[in-house]
Amino acid sequence: MNPTTQLALYSFCVNQCSNPDRIIWNIYFGKINSTIWISADPMNWFYGRNTSRFTITKNLFDHYSNETLWKFEVIYSFGSINSTSAFIFEINPPPSAGSCQINPTNGTTNTLFRVTCFNWKTNETIKDYSLYTISKQIIAFSPVPSFRVRLPVGENLNFVIDIRDTFDSITQFHLSPVTVIQQSSVENKLQLFESENQNTICQLINQFIWINHSSINFLANLTITSVNSLKLQSFAFVQLTNATNQLIRATLTFAFNKCFQFTQQLHSWLNKLPFEDVEIIVTQLVQCASNMLSAVNGPLQQRTEVLEKDSISATEFPQDYDTDLELEWANPNLFADGDDFSWNTLQKGKIFYFQKKLADQFNEKITNMISLLTSSVKLHLNLDQQFIIDTPQVFMSLEILYAKNLLSKTIQLPENGRIIFPNNFISNLNLSQTILLRSIMTPMAVYGQSRLNTIMTNYSRSISLSILNEHEIETSFSTPIEFVIPRDRNFEIPPMIFENSTSFRLYYLNITKDLPISIHFEIQPSNSNSSYFLIYRFDQLPIYNSSMKHIDGWTLFNRTSNFTYMIDNQQTRGHRFLIFGIRETNYHLRVYASGCYYLNEVYQWKSDGLQVGQLTNLHQTHCYSKHAKTLAGGLQFLPAMIDFNFIFAHADFHRNKTIYSTVIVLVVFYILLMIYARRKDRQNIEKLEVISLTDNHRDDQYYYQILVFTGQRQDSGTDSKVHFILNGDQDHTSIRTFSSSNRKIFQRGQINSFLMSVRKSLGSLNYLHIWHDNSGQRSKTSWFLKYIIVRDLQTMKTCYFIAQKWFAVEKDDGQIERVFPVANESEKEQFAYILSKKTYHKIADKHLWFSIFSSPPSNQFRRTQRCTCCFVLLFISMLFNILYYDLNQQIDIHRYQLGPFSIPLQQILIGIIIEFISLFISLFVIQFFRRIRTRHHETLAHKVRLTFPWWCIFIAYTLSFLIILISIFFIIARAIQLGDRKSQDWLISIVTGLFSSICLTQPMKIFCLTIFSTFFFRHRRTNNNNVDQEAQEYLIENTIELESNSNNNKTDSVSIQQRRLYEDRFIKKQLTLARLQRMQDVHMWSIVRQTIIYMIFFLLLCLIVYSNRNENAFHQVKHLRKFFKFNQHLSTVNQYWNWLENDLTKNLRAQQWYNGYVPRNLSGYINDKTNRLIGWATMRQLRVRTELCSHQKLIDNCHYDYSFSNEEKRTFYPKWITEKEKDEEDYSSTILKAFQYQYSYEFRGSLSALQSNLSRLRRLNWIDSKTRAIFIQLNLYNPNLQLFTSLTFVTEFFSTGFIQSQLQIEPMNFLSFTSLYQLICLIIYMFIILCFVWIQIRSLFNLKRKYFSQFWSYVQLSIIICSWTAVALYIWRYKESQRISQLFKQTKGYIYINLQLIAYVNDLLTCLFGFCCFFGTIQFYHLCRFNQRLNLFNQTLKHSLNDLGHFVLMFFFIFLAFVCLFYLLFSSQIRSYATFITTAQMLFEMSLSKFDVKELFEIDSLLVPFCFSLFMILIVFLCMGMFVSIMNNSFRSVRKKQNKNQPAEVYSYMFNKFLRWTKLKKPTANEIHEEIDKIMRSQYRP
Repeated sequence: MNPTTQLALYSFCVNQCSNPDRIIWNIYFGKINSTIWISADPMNWFYGRNTSRFTITKNLFDHYSNETLWKFEVIYSFGSINSTSAFIFEINPPPSAGSCQINPTNGTTNTLFRVTCFNWKTNETIKDYSLYTISKQIIAFSPVPSFRVRLPVGENLNFVIDIRDTFDSITQFHLSPVTVIQQSSVENKLQLFESENQNTICQLINQFIWINHSSINFLANLTITSVNSLKLQSFAFVQLTNATNQLIRATLTFAFNKCFQFTQQLHSWLNKLPFEDVEIIVTQLVQCASNMLSAVNGPLQQRTEVLEKDSISATEFPQDYDTDLELEWANPNLFADGDDFSWNTLQKGKIFYFQKKLADQFNEKITNMISLLTSSVKLHLNLDQQFIIDTPQVFMSLEILYAKNLLSKTIQLPENGRIIFPNNFISNLNLSQTILLRSIMTPMAVYGQSRLNTIMTNYSRSISLSILNEHEIETSFSTPIEFVIPRDRNFEIPPMIFENSTSFRLYYLNITKDLPISIHFEIQPSNSNSSYFLIYRFDQLPIYNSSMKHIDGWTLFNRTSNFTYMIDNQQTRGHRFLIFGIRETNYHLRVYASGCYYLNEVYQWKSDGLQVGQLTNLHQTHCYSKHAKTLAGGLQFLPAMIDFNFIFAHADFHRNKTIYSTVIVLVVFYILLMIYARRKDRQNIEKLEVISLTDNHRDDQYYYQILVFTGQRQDSGTDSKVHFILNGDQDHTSIRTFSSSNRKIFQRGQINSFLMSVRKSLGSLNYLHIWHDNSGQRSKTSWFLKYIIVRDLQTMKTCYFIAQKWFAVEKDDGQIERVFPVANESEKEQFAYILSKKTYHKIADKHLWFSIFSSPPSNQFRRTQRCTCCFVLLFISMLFNILYYDLNQQIDIHRYQLGPFSIPLQQILIGIIIEFISLFISLFVIQFFRRIRTRHHETLAHKVRLTFPWWCIFIAYTLSFLIILISIFFIIARAIQLGDRKSQDWLISIVTGLFSSICLTQPMKIFCLTIFSTFFFRHRRTNNNNVDQEAQEYLIENTIELESNSNNNKTDSVSIQQRRLYEDRFIKKQLTLARLQRMQDVHMWSIVRQTIIYMIFFLLLCLIVYSNRNENAFHQVKHLRKFFKFNQHLSTVNQYWNWLENDLTKNLRAQQWYNGYVPRNLSGYINDKTNRLIGWATMRQLRVRTELCSHQKLIDNCHYDYSFSNEEKRTFYPKWITEKEKDEEDYSSTILKAFQYQYSYEFRGSLSALQSNLSRLRRLNWIDSKTRAIFIQLNLYNPNLQLFTSLTFVTEFFSTGFIQSQLQIEPMNFLSFTSLYQLICLIIYMFIILCFVWIQIRSLFNLKRKYFSQFWSYVQLSIIICSWTAVALYIWRYKESQRISQLFKQTKGYIYINLQLIAYVNDLLTCLFGFCCFFGTIQFYHLCRFNQRLNLFNQTLKHSLNDLGHFVLMFFFIFLAFVCLFYLLFSSQIRSYATFITTAQMLFEMSLSKFDVKELFEIDSLLVPFCFSLFMILIVFLCMGMFVSIMNNSFRSVRKKQNKNQPAEVYSYMFNKFLRWTKLKKPTANEIHEEIDKIMRSQYRP
């Protein structure tokens, strides 16, 4: 027996005995040839004394070193019966009486120290000599007593020599201390490494003089010949991997594979090694595994930097790069960050991806490695025996014990980490069952599968706990175990935030994580005797009141709580954000999040079944876990509401293009709008001035103010001279004229104020007689008058004359002269009148945005002020919206379902709060501006109670600009936090909301309020004599304004003072003549408008249609036909296979350039290096079944042509067999799929794989006699042209043996809305189509049945139907293209996308666009109906319609007869006559004299000339002659009967107008005299 190692004894019961009541082992020692046995002292040297397995440590033999004979006895008790068995061992004495020495005792790393041993005595031979450090780390071993070594650097190093005999008995000898110093270089180091001496190589590595990938290459060929070589090499790899931040991935991979190989070797020697050797090797291998975990996870956990060599290897192109779509390196989707596919992101992503891939490989293998090492140690452990590895790299504990001993058990780990079992621990184990308890603590947690988790676990140690049964299967339990997981003490703790607030200061914390977290609050008070009150609420604002119902929790920070508070992860689970507030002043605050996570079977961090404990702080995580897994703690310091350090670090324009561009555009828009508003304000000041009538006399001292309101309808304004007579009880005025010398009056929507003077008061007004002289040009002759207000400036009495009438010869009743009585109270309170009056005024004045462009003139609230208020409101809304935008996105709880709708109440509440706050601030600014008095009216009395002096305008603008600037600052800050992508989403929501508010919500609100107030309050009088607000700014309020406006505007012109009774008034005949001329003008301009609108329609149609075409599509098709060299005249299957294997396959992958360069950055491109393959190409075939031949008896089986009924749909094995052969080789899935129904093959993999697969398919006879068609489909994308192309190679194999091939290429451009210009064109086009629909509906109701008898009705309907269908398909194609583009973007083209459907839709869309253009062009002819010559064609067709119908019927029968004749005679001899359709086509070409009779005449010299001559006589000469005669006769008849009335007159009128307008034609003398007569008639007075 070897006394220098642990001894294990096993006992068992035979002869089917029952379970013993008791087992006990006894140990004795004695002398040889003596019967006396002395019992050994049972100290802590035994394990399992009461079990069938008994372990004795070597300490027993060390204690009794002089005893050479031992007896071990086991006693099984069965009640009163004992059964005994014993074993007697003789000690094999270890080597003794010798000595060892080392020379020299001082040296360098280049020194070869000699170790010499001598005079060692043993009963056996000496096996080897091993040199160790004092901590049992092997340096060298040798079978000879004298050997040379290189030693590691150090002073007074102590070494031990193990002298081992052939029975593995060991004697240790301590050598003299040695000092070794570092030398800069090693002599002949390359030769030393190439020596393949494992002692030499491992000694060089242990000296830390050459730690790189080259050094481990020399370890590759070292073999493991003995336990010493295993210890030596494993220790070398521990030393090699200690520098975890210097190991490249290639070194890590090699080192890990070697360590795993060592583990497997150790496990294979399971029963051959002593416990002490196993202990050393397992310790070193566990350290190696821990080192590699730290090295590979360090860059992922942001604890170390990625080495430069790793960065280069991850980003450089591989040598075998052939643009294989499935090549991992060539798939950028693996390396992108979401939608970010920029070059820098892809480079970083590659580094991260390959580092993480290696980490994932390590995770799985290390699990197996730990399992093997556990098995290796478990063999040597007994009950209550513990195996511990405690090194700076790792801690590991293995212990065998009863399950009942787990109750209240504590496992102490380094750095105050621990695992505590509860006293009520419950598992699925029997309490008397033995278990293996394994605990491991590593310095770094693994990364896992999610990037999000790195911010939580990167500072944590990792603790692993396993409870294994006797079969090494992990057991489950239901009682949580307590874990205390330390953190790295070297990480930097950020400083606390100082707060000084006298009220509740609210903070917002985003707690949205994939895994729940706990929140920790720490306060450092300025006064330790103070208490601090904290309240918080999840997903809502906390409201503090006496009921405490609107908060989720509260606490007091004081000495008792140590000024800390925690909200655990069970409380935060399911919530998105937390808002908390602290009341009191002068304190420092730190808030951080922690979490407890375990690693599941797929190496993802999870938190179910875990709870964060109260002992969690900055240095440790306290967890309660129901999982015996690998655990880690999370830590994240939560920032303030706006982290300005983050903002300033990420404030560059490139990262935040959206928000910066938005702010710049808004500021520029504000400046431009202010310039426009300022200009309009100046014009409005002029509009407010009262116009003194030019016919006022200076002696007249009685004044009236007249307000004239022109309507808002189209063409409401006029340039005609307006005259009026005002009649009262006491007098009436003469004919007075509204005129102004400095500006235009009576424009659309305008209010004009006039001052009229008379000799004396007119008394109570009775009526107003008003007319105009129809002297305006075109549409400016007409005038729509809303109403007129006349105010007596002496008595301030106001009279209304309500008109709401047209003064136009072509509208309504055609009158331009009307009399209006004074409106009474009931007329002024009519609903229609008040509603029409108030609606426009309210929208123009109360709608803040519309009022910038349409506000009534005002001296107080001007357009520049309105513009500023609009932008204040806009920026405030944007600010609050972006501050709460993240909240709006996160809240999804407390929803109410109303049918299919889900209403989130929190979103509604937040939206109401935002609108309320924004409205409050904006109303304050608006009212401030409204109540500032103007500088020129500072002394005037005002009706508003509270007003501000004029200089407050500067305060208002300063306040507005401050609000805008502060809002912009915080909007930008918040947008930087959200990121550019989320900022875009926010911008879309804010723009959508803004436009809906401006264009829909606010107008509807104003309109509804106007209707409500008009309906219920129209009878209520105002204090101002019922004067409406629309006229308020125009009315003269006092005599000061009156005098200033009247004294300087009187004239003493004698001609004007003359009062005429009639002026510029039309008699009935003149009015009729004017009406006719005006109607003719209206008709002319209607035709012009119709023509212009249709030309715009046709132009838009052409823009939409031809923008849908790509001018490069033809070149793309031509290029691809030549590129793939598809021979459409294939005659044999071999030719087809040759084309597949050569021309097609080689061109599916981008190969080397012409100069041999690798095709870099061309992943997925075909060999033209221009077109990108989408996914992969597919090839499938149609097959037919074997059937019995019909109507013949020579051959039994036939393969007919393809039809649906005889299609083969069975699944086969390769070679088209139905049963798998026994010795059949293994085929890949792609080959097997080619023989399964659908019979498709996918061109996936590298070029060599494609060629190999096709060669194999050819050998397996994939194309055989049953093949009827092969379809090869591939889709391409040309990024230069933004053109998609669908290619289909169709090859048909006929039963005759004939092969027919064709290539279908469908280029498609999906760029539907490439610009705003295109979108606007489509919207305008749709609007015009809607107008056409409305016109056709009106025509249908007017014409009724006659509508369907008109040819142009069908043309219009065709345009409408084709347009609507095309637009619908256009939109569908746009959505489909968006889906395809998104799918292509997500997969970067690494998925097969079938473009067949969209290709068909694209063809249909092209056809519809073609028909739209066709009918649209024909419609142009309809516009030429006003010219008698152009109208001849239409009339000729109508006249000849009856005769043509009979002719067509006759021609059809004759032509059909010839088609039947030629088809039956020549179908088997000439290809042009092979089918009935092609025969008809050929004969039609012959009728047009397009034929070549050479081929025809070669068939038959008699029959062919006869048939040909007969066809030419009957068809060409007779039928064609009849057709020409019918058309000539109709043309002559129509020309004689042509109507030269209205159409020609209108056209002539339009043409003469055009000539006069362009001055191309001078008027004749008669025309001049006619114009003079017209003027004289207009001046005639009765």
